[in-house]
Amino acid sequence: MLKQCVVSKSLAMLVGFLFVLMTGIAGASYFFAPGFADNPALQSFFTRYLAISAAAALLAVISIRLLWNAQFKRFEERQEKILQFQQDVMDRQVELLSSNGATCILDSSGKVVAASEGLFDMLGIPSTDLVGQTLEDVVPCFKQERLRKALADAHESGKFWSGEVSGYPTPDRGHVIAEMTVIPQIDKSGENHQVLLVLSDKTQDRISETNQFLGLMLEELQEEIYVYEAESLGIRYLNQSARERCGWSVDTARKHKISETIPHFNIDLFKKHVGPLLAKEQDSATIEIRSADDVVEVVTRKMTGLDGTKLFVSSLRDLSHRSEIEAAKMQTVSMVSHELRSPLASIKGSLSLLKSGSLGELSPSVSKVVEIADRNSERLLLIVNDILDLEKIRSGKMDFSTTPIGLGALLAEAIEANQPYADRHGVDLRLSDVPENATVAVNQDRIMQVLTNLLSNAIKFSDTGDTVLLGVENEGDGWRISVTDNGPGMHEQAIAEIGKPFNQHKPLDGKKREGTGLGLTIVKQILGYHGTKLAVESTIGAGSTFSFALKSSGAAGETVSLKKFSGAAGERPRTLHS
Repeated sequence: MLKQCVVSKSLAMLVGFLFVLMTGIAGASYFFAPGFADNPALQSFFTRYLAISAAAALLAVISIRLLWNAQFKRFEERQEKILQFQQDVMDRQVELLSSNGATCILDSSGKVVAASEGLFDMLGIPSTDLVGQTLEDVVPCFKQERLRKALADAHESGKFWSGEVSGYPTPDRGHVIAEMTVIPQIDKSGENHQVLLVLSDKTQDRISETNQFLGLMLEELQEEIYVYEAESLGIRYLNQSARERCGWSVDTARKHKISETIPHFNIDLFKKHVGPLLAKEQDSATIEIRSADDVVEVVTRKMTGLDGTKLFVSSLRDLSHRSEIEAAKMQTVSMVSHELRSPLASIKGSLSLLKSGSLGELSPSVSKVVEIADRNSERLLLIVNDILDLEKIRSGKMDFSTTPIGLGALLAEAIEANQPYADRHGVDLRLSDVPENATVAVNQDRIMQVLTNLLSNAIKFSDTGDTVLLGVENEGDGWRISVTDNGPGMHEQAIAEIGKPFNQHKPLDGKKREGTGLGLTIVKQILGYHGTKLAVESTIGAGSTFSFALKSSGAAGETVSLKKFSGAAGERPRTLHS
């Protein structure tokens, strides 16, 4: 606008100059041009020309002057509006800075020159710590390229910007989500010299939107869904099925903790259960809970909320119906197995007599057939015994009384009992050093059964010439016993399915191994009665380690001697059934 006014004034001056110039030329012609004074026609023309030129010049000057006045008036009005706008912004700025609003002012270099106390409430940063710093130095999320561009455009082009800023962690509120408005500040010359930032906290709005989304997606599921904070255990959301179990409304549920959902909730045991999730060692944690009325499976996963809070999401599935079907199936199989056990034992004994030559020398062809029959009868007998063992455990008929036992003698006996089976596969069994005073309170038959299953599995998955190590480590109040092989290893899905009845994962090396698919199921059940769990670590191509912990007995006096196993060379040993 100012430029247009200057151009108009310049045109007026140019027209005036041309008029004076033409008048001067005419005057010079009058006095100096020959014959001009004596030529009436020329004088008449000159007089008319001079009058017309003077009128045109005067009209042009008047028009341009009027245009100049109008343009200049508009310019003054615009400047007045700009100055008024600037004053309004400055007044608003002072109002925001003196109030609880989350605002700050940046200079042309991007440094904070003033900040309100409202920023502390939102970001947890005192305003005094912000002054003299760039926002990128103090608030990492301002390093985002879109925010950098918004601030640069405000400084360079005077552009306004509004958008969402997220991802800033605060000490006590988790991650803050805010809506930010960038307002350029204009000085008297019309230049941008500062930028005003106004932030509005939208964290609760986003959380509410998320809760609404969860409600729409999860509300009608038959599975019970529990969403709660990892640290405080405060409940964020329960779907309808979960609320019905607890007898809570939507609002009431948010006032409780997950530890209040069931009676006698063991917080220490729960923290131990979810510890691998917090340590990022597992993606999920699964536990099966049995009561007098039902059986439920709880799968827990860790997630991060929109506000940065670590959350646990637990889904609870009722397994009562499935357990009833499995129990009925197992009872039927157990009944059949019980009827088969005696005939199988008789067949196995007869085949052993034939194979030993006690009934006469066998021809090579007959001996080969007897060898195959004996091996298969042994396998069938193992399956029957495993089924009966599992049924005894599930029905509560198996004896789990404990006595203090010397750990060194227990492990040495396990090595001795499994040595013939290892020799048959060409595998070396080794036992690590065990302190002489190490004792554990266990049921000797059942723990021998656990060790036998783990050692026989390790032997089966080892190549000829490999070593299987039975190790012991002190864990302060107890001992961790481990069985390590150098086999093909297991993938995560196979590890997750360990313990399911009749489950046999496909070996990664493609070799077929004999087994009942019940050994590790029995192992997990026995360890559960001893208050411990089976842990599995595996590296594909490098082998696996199965381990479990046993508490020290702390009992004085002599330890109980171990029962000896005597079996045919190369047979997989079994502990005595009670």
